[in-house]
Amino acid sequence: ASIEEDVTTPRFAIAYAATEDINLYATASEGFRIGGSNPAGNLDTPGCQRALEKLGISDAGSFDSDSVWNYEAGIKSSLLDNTVHLNVSAFNVQWTDLQVSTALSAYDDTCGASVVANVGEAELNGVELELKALVTDNLEVGMTAEFNDAELTKGDPGVPGASVGDPLKNVPDFAATLSAQYYFEPIND
Repeated sequence: ASIEEDVTTPRFAIAYAATEDINLYATASEGFRIGGSNPAGNLDTPGCQRALEKLGISDAGSFDSDSVWNYEAGIKSSLLDNTVHLNVSAFNVQWTDLQVSTALSAYDDTCGASVVANVGEAELNGVELELKALVTDNLEVGMTAEFNDAELTKGDPGVPGASVGDPLKNVPDFAATLSAQYYFEPIND
């Protein structure tokens, strides 16, 4: 099926240079993930119709776009003669009309189809830290860390994993990376 979207996704940003080496910023931006069509295959069978009815889905042929609003504030700094970079940010994400894939066999074992449906809302709150340091003229080391608290704030009790207060799937509470980069001097013949 053909899908067409006409969406405006605004972004607002403000920045302030507190000093020559320290910048403060805040942003608010909206994004979305396009909706789509579910396969029409087996959805007309009596078992699939019973499963859809249990889920409260009247039109399983398609699902709507979901959307997010992201609010972020932070600091970006360059310290010690530009050899250390420290960036810290805090964010809040409001996610509405979540697209969730659901196996209809969980509601009627005679239906083998799955559908994507818009069920629920979620909120993500977190803090991100990035630190990079030039240890020598040629070696830079870095570290990033992110702490997340992500949960469903509105869910459909008919969909597993979509109840209010459940953690948002595939969002880790903590993530970190370590890096090292060595810059080689060019050899002139």
